[in-house]
Amino acid sequence: MMQTKDRMPSRIFTASLAFCLASLTQTGRAQNIADVWPPGAPRGGKATVQIEGSGFVGAKAALISGQGVKAQIGAPAANGNSIPLTLDIAPDAAPGPYEVRVVTPGGLSNPGYLWVGTFKETQEKEPDNQPAEAMKLDNLPITVNGRANNPEDVDWYQFHADAGETFVFDICANRLYAPLDPFLELRDSEGRLLGSAMEGYDRDPRLIHTFKKSGEYRLQVRDTLYRGGGSFIYRLTLGKIPVITSLTPGGGRRGQTLNAAVEGYNLGSMKTVTIPLPADMPENRTWYALVDTPNGPALPVAVFGDDMAHTVAPAGAATLPKAGLPAAIDGRLNAAKETHLIHFDAEAGKAYQISVAARSTGSRAIPYLRILNGAGKELLNTEDQIGRDPQIVFTPPANGTYKIELSTIDAKGGPDYYYRLFVRPPTMPEFRLTASPDNLVLGHGQTLVVNVGLERRGGFGGPATISVEGLPAGVMVNPLVIGPGQTSGILTLTAATDAAPANAPLRIVAESADVKGPDGKPFRLGALVLANLPRPGEGQVVPRPVHFQMATTTAAVPLYTLTPESTQITLMPGQTVMVKVRANRRPNDNAANPAIALTLANLPPGVSAETPAIPDKQTEITIKLTAAGNAGPFSASALLTGKLGNDVQPAPAIQVTVKK
Repeated sequence: MMQTKDRMPSRIFTASLAFCLASLTQTGRAQNIADVWPPGAPRGGKATVQIEGSGFVGAKAALISGQGVKAQIGAPAANGNSIPLTLDIAPDAAPGPYEVRVVTPGGLSNPGYLWVGTFKETQEKEPDNQPAEAMKLDNLPITVNGRANNPEDVDWYQFHADAGETFVFDICANRLYAPLDPFLELRDSEGRLLGSAMEGYDRDPRLIHTFKKSGEYRLQVRDTLYRGGGSFIYRLTLGKIPVITSLTPGGGRRGQTLNAAVEGYNLGSMKTVTIPLPADMPENRTWYALVDTPNGPALPVAVFGDDMAHTVAPAGAATLPKAGLPAAIDGRLNAAKETHLIHFDAEAGKAYQISVAARSTGSRAIPYLRILNGAGKELLNTEDQIGRDPQIVFTPPANGTYKIELSTIDAKGGPDYYYRLFVRPPTMPEFRLTASPDNLVLGHGQTLVVNVGLERRGGFGGPATISVEGLPAGVMVNPLVIGPGQTSGILTLTAATDAAPANAPLRIVAESADVKGPDGKPFRLGALVLANLPRPGEGQVVPRPVHFQMATTTAAVPLYTLTPESTQITLMPGQTVMVKVRANRRPNDNAANPAIALTLANLPPGVSAETPAIPDKQTEITIKLTAAGNAGPFSASALLTGKLGNDVQPAPAIQVTVKK
C-alpha cells in the first residue's frame, strides 16, 4: 500500500521582467503564522493544534492543502496571537507536509506547515536540557514533537536498544520551513559519543546507527548554532524503523507505475518496490510515498514524476550511451568526484532545453553542467546558476554529437545524490506558468500587480492568453496576452470604489492554440503560485511555491490611486499619443496632497514616454508616448506607477501596441 504527498521545492524558475515589481507586490502581511504547534499528528484520527502568530482577529477559515485532512477553525485568542485548529485526518491521508493558511478580513496569512505522520506521537517535556534530565521514550518507534524554546536550549531523550539493532533517527524541521538547523548527537549511558549528524539549513539530518551492546542510550537535539525561539520546532522520529536510503530510479512518468530498486536499513528481504504515480501529481516536485516492508511501514520516501519516458543511468557510469531525444535520464552520483557524460545529437541553429531536477526534489546534489562539442571543448556551463537546479537553452553551432557533463559543484556523492536530467528538442511545444504574489489585499479603487512568468519549452514561441478565475465581485483585471518570444507579463487587479469586503481564491490560467492538449483542444494550464518568503533559518526572502493564492477586498481607502483614461493604446512608427492620467487623492487628508511622481515601464522596444509629475493638490496630468520611426511591431502591458513620499501605487495596466 502506498500513499503520496507533495513536498515544496526549494527553487523553480522566476519571471524576469525588465523592471522591478518588488515595491508593488505585498511581501509583508498583518496575518502572520509563526508556527503550528504541535507541528503534526498521526493519520487516522482527530487532533487539535494551535496556530501561533499574530493578526488572527476576525479569522474566517483555515485552508489545508491536499486531500485527507479536514480542519475546523476555533475562536482566536483575544489578542489575535493564536487560534485553535481541530483536525480530522483520514486513515489513508498521505504522509508528509500540508500547507496551512488562515483567512481573515485583512487577507491571507503566510503559510504554516504541519506533518501527517505514520507512527505514535508524543510531545517533548521540559526540563530535558541535561543528560540526567533526558525524557524517557518507550514503545518505539515514536515521533516526538519538540521545540528549542530559547537560545542554548538542548533537548535530551533516553531510550533502550538491544545489541544488533539498527535505529533510525530522522528529524524534520527544514521540511516544515522552521528556522531550526538541527544537530543530532548520539551517546551511550557513560556519555561516549557514538555518532552525530547535521546538514546546515539545506536538508534535515538523519542518523542511522547499529548498536553493539544492549542498554540505555541518549540522543541530543539542538540547533547547530544554539539558537532558539517559539518557531524553532521539529519532529523527531526514532526507533528500529525501515528506511529507504536509495530509490532507483527516483521517479517516473505520471499516471504510470514506478518499479524501483531499493536499498536501506530494516527492509528485510525487500529489494524492489512498486509505487503508482498519480496522473495529477506535481511535475518534478517531491511527493512522499509510504512503502510497506516485511518489517512494517518505512519512513516516507521522496519520489517525483513528469510526463516523459525515462532512462536509468547505470550505477557509477562515467559515460552514458547516446540519448535519443526527448531524453529524461535518472541517475545518481554515487561517489565523490563522479562525473557523468551524456551524448546527444543536435541540429545547428535549433534551441535545445537542458535542465536538471535535483535540489528541487530533495537531492543533496548541487548540480553543475558543462556542454561540450565532439572534441571535448566547452561551449557552455552553468556557473551563473550555482546553488540551484540548472536550466539552460543550448543552440548548437553545427550539426553533430554533443556531450552534457554533469557533476556536483562540491564534488560530493552518495546514495542521496540523485538527479533527473531532461533534454527537450525544439519539437515538443509546451509551457509552464508562474504567478506572484499569493496574497493581494485591495482597498477601494486600489490596483495591485500580479507578476506572471511563462517558461517556454520545446520550441514553443507563440502567444499565450492569460486569464484569472475566481475574482471577487467588484474586481477587474486587464486582458493579458504574452506575445511571441516573451517570457513574462503583468496582470493588474483593480477594485471598484464601492467593492464590498470579500475573500476569493484565485486561479491564474494560460492557454495557447499553438499547443494542443491530449484532447486536441488548446493547451490550458494553471499557474504555480510563488510567494516571497524567508528561507528556513535565514533572513533572505526568496520565491517559494505555495498552494494558495487569494484576493481580498477591504473598505480601506488608499492615500491615492491612479487611473489612465485609456488602457488600450495603439501607435504607428513615428506617432505620438497623449494620455490623461487622473489621481484620486484621499479626501480630507493633507498627506495625500503632495506631488505624485510618475513612471511608465515595460514599454515595447522603440517606444518612449514623458511622464511629468502630478503637481501638488492637482488631480490630472497628461503623459506622452512616442514610437520611434524604426519601432517594430510589438505589444506589451506597460505599468504606470506613482510615488508620493514612500507610497507607491500602480495604475491598471496599459496595453501598448506598435503596428505598421
